[in-house]
Amino acid sequence: MNDFWRQPIQGFPAAYDPWRDAGDCVFHTEVAERVCAYWEQTFTLKDGRFEGQPFKLLPWQRQIVGHLFGWKRPEGTRRYRKLFLYIPKKNGKTELGAGFALILLAGDGEAGAEVYSCASDTDQAKIVFDAAAKMIDHNRALSRAVKIFKGYRSMKYTPRSGYWKVLSSRADSKHGPNVHGLLIDELHTQRDTELIETLEAGTISRAQPLVIKMTTAAHTGDSPCNQELEYARGVRDGTIVDAYYMPVIFDGQAHDAEHPDAWKSEAFWRLVNPSFGVTVNADYFRGEVSKCEAMPSHVNAFKRLHLNVQTDLAESWLDQAAWAACGEAGIDPRGPCYAGLDLASTCDLGALALYWPETKSLRVYTFIPGDTVERRAEYLLWAEHDHIIATPGRTHDYSYVRQLINRLKGEHDIRRLAYDPWNATHLITELADEDGIPVVEFRQGEVSMNQPAKDFERAVINHELRHENNPCLNWQAGNVCVKVSENGNIKPVKPKPQSTKKVDGIIAAIMARALADADTEEKQPEGSVIILL
Repeated sequence: MNDFWRQPIQGFPAAYDPWRDAGDCVFHTEVAERVCAYWEQTFTLKDGRFEGQPFKLLPWQRQIVGHLFGWKRPEGTRRYRKLFLYIPKKNGKTELGAGFALILLAGDGEAGAEVYSCASDTDQAKIVFDAAAKMIDHNRALSRAVKIFKGYRSMKYTPRSGYWKVLSSRADSKHGPNVHGLLIDELHTQRDTELIETLEAGTISRAQPLVIKMTTAAHTGDSPCNQELEYARGVRDGTIVDAYYMPVIFDGQAHDAEHPDAWKSEAFWRLVNPSFGVTVNADYFRGEVSKCEAMPSHVNAFKRLHLNVQTDLAESWLDQAAWAACGEAGIDPRGPCYAGLDLASTCDLGALALYWPETKSLRVYTFIPGDTVERRAEYLLWAEHDHIIATPGRTHDYSYVRQLINRLKGEHDIRRLAYDPWNATHLITELADEDGIPVVEFRQGEVSMNQPAKDFERAVINHELRHENNPCLNWQAGNVCVKVSENGNIKPVKPKPQSTKKVDGIIAAIMARALADADTEEKQPEGSVIILL
């Protein structure tokens, strides 16, 4: 037997040995070699400089493909029924998944094979499907045998009446499939196990079904992805005996914990990215590290997506030393002024921020209903020293907020006011229609907040912001975290949804500063309402 197939399947920090718990299963070298040869002769790559080129398997990929199809049970069916591939982004798992799905559809000898791919949303699940469609387009034999229905996100293998469908994330409509192949992409985006369990239950009638789960690292905490990872680690390490489960794990968690600065090291990048230097570009990693050094909020996203290190969903954000330095000089309120208003809930903190771009100065008025000011000792102390405003009553007194804004308008050249529409409709109508204040709706989604938040962070880091060292605002600056999306967008949030640590003043400040940055020489008509996306 070729020594290559005797080696454990590559992983980090530990490899998986398929021979250890094989039991009565037998490895057929000729089958493994044949499948790998078919793969490289039939499938092509789809992106960038590799588009249209034959899919030459890298050693780690060849190990997976060969072992997955080369091992047989005594009755001749496939040994492995589940594959868990835990690997950072950009290592070629999309094309690998596409190849697996096509073999299950058209190369597995299964009559009426039903293959399904899914993710948290249909668009994500369609990524693998589109890669497979390109492979079919580039191969004459596959093109004749497989008919693609792109509008329906499905394809049919006509010689044996098999088909592949891309599924949405709704589980209630997935009962009844007779699943031969199931591909779950980006498992870390799945919120619960209902869809997965429903589809896996559909494999029971097949002779040799295969379930493939591929993912990068999830955030910390209990999740379907982290549950699967723990099981896969157990199989890999031998603490769980499951001869029919293949765990392939490239996991940077322990190494990152032991070596806090390792994420900057090319040696670490290579350990956890098996396609490093081929599909993963070293220059890109160096650029990302430089970005992290300039913007610390990017570090956790880099670690999770590219080094498979679990990170918290909400990540601590503003550098407190840099924030403190921005308060040393005090403010200089000169020139045009822009305002941001975040009212939050009716009985909690609200904030109005003013920003003067000419002097990069920021002033934030934080207010709380007077009847609830005793919730925290700090609130009472700050109210006594005018660092926080206690408004009359048990809920926000919007008439007071309106009076405050109109008073400030008389004192400063407020050009426009950005507002979060939550709880603000009536007040904003009065400000725009009766008081003639130009207002701008500023939605607080991850897309609309992403660039303003990054610009605000950059201004703090570079000391290009001046604030008054208001202790209430300083407290909020220390509380604020960011939620990082899959595509790197950030959204400032509280540490936890029900946390008593407030961040409204920072949100209002980001809105005001973004409004100033977005302003043009074209004057907006008085009282107009536009949407800042």
